[in-house]
Amino acid sequence: TGAAEVSNKAQSSWVELLYLRVIFLKLAQPRTMMFSKAAPVAASLLRSPFAATRVQSIVVASATTIAKARNAKPAQRLSTTDTTQTRPRSTAAESVTTAIDQRSYGEYFGGRHHMIDVTGAAIPVADLKAQAEKLVKAMADEARNAGARPVHSHLELFDGAVSPPGFASVVLLDESHISAHCYSDSGELAMDVFTCGDPDKADAVLARLSHLVAEQFPDAVARTRSADRFPRFDVDSYLERVYGVGPNGEMEDENAALMIWAHQAYEKVGADLRASNESGVAPTLLEVGGGPTIWQLLSASKHVGNITFTDHMQDNVAAVERWAADAPSAFDWSPYAAFVARLERQTGDDTATAQSLADRLKNNLHKYDVADVTQPRCGLPDRAGLFDVMSAHFVFESSANPDDASTWKDHVENATMALAPGGHLVMTTVLSAKGSVWEAGVWKDTVSLSEEDVVRDLTALGFTDIDVTLIPGCTDIGYEAIAAITARSASATPAAIGSATVGTVASRSATTQSGSGSDDNGAVARFMKKHFKHFNSAALLDAAGGYAAHVEGGGKMLVTLAGAMSTAEIGISLAEMIRAGHVHALSVTGANLEEDLFNLVAHSQYERIPGYRGLSPQDEQDLFDRGLNRVTDTCIPEEEAFRRVSSVLLDVYQEAAAAGEKLAPHEFFYRIIREKRLAHSYEIDPAHSWLIAAAEADLPIVTPGWEDSTCGNIIVSNMIRGELPGDVYPVKSGLEQMQGLVKWYTETQATADIGFFQIGGGIAGDFPICAVPLIRQDLERADVKLWSYFAQISDGTTSYGGYSAAPPNEKITWGKLSPTTPTFIVESDATIAWPLLTAYVLDAVPPRA
Repeated sequence: TGAAEVSNKAQSSWVELLYLRVIFLKLAQPRTMMFSKAAPVAASLLRSPFAATRVQSIVVASATTIAKARNAKPAQRLSTTDTTQTRPRSTAAESVTTAIDQRSYGEYFGGRHHMIDVTGAAIPVADLKAQAEKLVKAMADEARNAGARPVHSHLELFDGAVSPPGFASVVLLDESHISAHCYSDSGELAMDVFTCGDPDKADAVLARLSHLVAEQFPDAVARTRSADRFPRFDVDSYLERVYGVGPNGEMEDENAALMIWAHQAYEKVGADLRASNESGVAPTLLEVGGGPTIWQLLSASKHVGNITFTDHMQDNVAAVERWAADAPSAFDWSPYAAFVARLERQTGDDTATAQSLADRLKNNLHKYDVADVTQPRCGLPDRAGLFDVMSAHFVFESSANPDDASTWKDHVENATMALAPGGHLVMTTVLSAKGSVWEAGVWKDTVSLSEEDVVRDLTALGFTDIDVTLIPGCTDIGYEAIAAITARSASATPAAIGSATVGTVASRSATTQSGSGSDDNGAVARFMKKHFKHFNSAALLDAAGGYAAHVEGGGKMLVTLAGAMSTAEIGISLAEMIRAGHVHALSVTGANLEEDLFNLVAHSQYERIPGYRGLSPQDEQDLFDRGLNRVTDTCIPEEEAFRRVSSVLLDVYQEAAAAGEKLAPHEFFYRIIREKRLAHSYEIDPAHSWLIAAAEADLPIVTPGWEDSTCGNIIVSNMIRGELPGDVYPVKSGLEQMQGLVKWYTETQATADIGFFQIGGGIAGDFPICAVPLIRQDLERADVKLWSYFAQISDGTTSYGGYSAAPPNEKITWGKLSPTTPTFIVESDATIAWPLLTAYVLDAVPPRA
C-alpha cells in the first residue's frame, strides 16, 4: 500500500523500498503466511505413503495465528487429556472455533470422532437393565437435541454367564453413530460419538453426553480423546484467505517479497536460457507441487514457452485449469499480474500490463497433471527429463518426513530427475529448527533445515551456481526464514540436451575405487566372480574383466548393435555405459536406431506376448490388422510409433534438403532429440534411451544399410511419390559413413587403443570392423593399430561361410586382429549377458569424461 503512494518520479526505487518494508514488518510483526501456503501440499500428503504411518497430519499454522490473536492455545485434538473432574472436560467450543478458522485457510475435515473413557461407573446387576435402557434412550434424545437424526437403537445385555456382566449399545445416526459398551462390575464405560459432515453435531453431542454421564454416574471420572477424520481441502477458501487482496489491491507483504524475488530470479535465468539456446525452441518448465496458485509462474512465463503444471491434488490442478480457461468461478489473480507487470516495466518492458501477462501465462500453460514427489520423476514417465526449468515452492519441506531430514533431499532428487542436464531449479523452502505440523494432537517438528543443509544437499545432488536469498521468517511458529533458491543442474555436455540426469553415474562413482578395475568393488562383480566359473558364464566374466581393464587403461570402445536390441530395451544399460564414458562410438542397424526412439515415444502402447511361440498364422494376421508388428515377444504399435516418428523425421529431412545439408542417418535423430521435437511424447525415462545418451555425448555412429529400416522405407516411399524436394537424398551413403569412420578411427587410435564389442552379428558388426584393414591395407597405413580388444555376444554357432558367427581367430587372417588381441566369445542371449557385463564394468571402473 505504501508503494502505491510513491510518485512516478520515485518509481525506480519503489521495489527496494517495498522490500525493506517487508523485512521491517517481518522483524516487527512476525507473520504466518508461510505454512498456510504449504497447506495444500500438506493436505495432499495425506494420500502419500507417509499417511500410512500417521493418524492424521495437516499444516495448521492458521490455527496458531487465530489462537495467538485470541491469546489462547490451539485446540489439542487427537491428544489424551487426563482430568480428575467428575465430568469430561468439554473442548467443543474451542474445537469448533479452530475448525472454522482452519476452513478459512482451506483445511477442514469430513467428520469428527469423540471417544469417552469413563471409570468409576459400576452398576449393580439388579440395576443393569434399567440403567442401560436409560442411557440408550438418553443417547438418542441428546443426539436429536444436538441436530443429528437417530434412525435405529439397539441394546444387548450380558448377565455374566458367558462374558463379564454389562451391556453393548448403539444408536445409529443418519450422520454415523453413538455407541456405549459397559463392564458393569469393573465400572468401565467406553463411549464414542462420530458424525460425518458438520463437526458441530459431534461437538454438541459430546457436550450433552458429558452432562449425561456426570448426572447418571456422579462418582465417575471421564477422559476424552477427539480426532478429526477425512481431511478435506477447500481450494477457494484457501486462495481467498492466503492470496486475497485488500479493497485497493494491496497484498500480503510476504507475497510481495516472494514475487519480487521471483521476478529477479527469472530475469537471471532467462538471460542464461537465451544465451545457451542454440536451437531456437522455446525453453520448457515443469511446475512441481504448484498447489492452486500461479503467482510463481507470472514472471517465469516471460522466459519459457511451454509449461507443464502439476500438483499432488487434482483439485489444485483443476483450479489452475479453470483460471487458464477464464472460468467465472476461477480465482482472480489480476492484482498479482498487475504487480508483476509493474516490475517488468521497471526493467524496461513498457508494454507490460496485467492483462498481457495473464494472457502470456495462459498461452504458455500447455499441460496439466498430477504428480507425487515421493516417486522418481514425480511419477511422470512421459515427461521426465525434458525440462529446462523446474519451479517448486514450499513443496519438499511439506512432503518430507519430519523424523528423517534425508527425505527432503530424496524428494528434491525425485523431482529433479525431470530436469535436463544444465537446467535451472527455481524453488523456495522453509528454514527451521522446528515447524508447525499438526500431528497426533501435538505441534510436531517439521524437517529441520538450515541454509547450510540446503546448499549441502543441492551440491550433493550435482547442482552448481547455487544462489540463496533469505526472506525473514516467523520464529514464533517455527520457521526462521524462507530460502529462495536458484541453482543449475549438472551438464552432460556444453550444449545440454533436455533429457535424463547423470545421477546414476554419479552415485556409482561414489561407491567405486578409482583405478581399481581388478578390485571386487560391486555386488554384481562379486556375484559373477563367485558363480561364473565355467562355459559361457566364465566367458562372460572374462569379457567383462577385459572390457573393464581396457577402458580403465584409457582405451576407447566401439559397440555394435544388431537384431532387436533397442526393442529389448538394451538402452537401459547401454545409456548408462555411454554416460559413464565407457562407450565411445556405435555401429547400429537402422532398426535399432529407430526402435530406441519408437520405444521412447510409444512405450505404453507396446504389447508383450509371452506365449508367442504358440501363435498361429491367423493370430499373426490379427496382430497385423491391429497395427502391431511383432518382434519375438514384443509388438511395436505402428500408428503410435512409426507414424508419430515419421512425420517429425520427414520435417527434419525436408529442412536438411532445403538447406543443402547431407546428414548421416543418426544425425536426423540427433536433431529430433536436441530440438525436442518429440519431447512432449516421451513415455519412458529418457535415462533409459541410449539414443538420447549418445546425442548428449555427441557419439559418432555409423548406420550401414539404413534403407533396411522402417524410417528408411518411409523416406524412399515419399521420394517415389514426389512428396520430398529434389531427386537426391540428403543422406550420407554407406561409403560416406565408412569414410567418416576411418577418419574417427585414425585420429582416435593415435592417443588410445580402440576395442570392438559386438552384440549380435550382421552388418552392424561386419561394416565397422573392416575400417582397420581398409586403413592398413588399402590406405597402406601400417602404423595404424589393430583393434585392441574384441568380444562378441551371439547366439549364432560357428559354421563354414558364416561371417556373423565367425570365431575371432578368423579375423586375424583378414588383418583386423592380432594374435595377442584379447578376444572373447559369449554364446548367449545378449539381453541377459550385456546388462550383467555393464553392471560389472560400472561397478569396477569410475565414470570418465
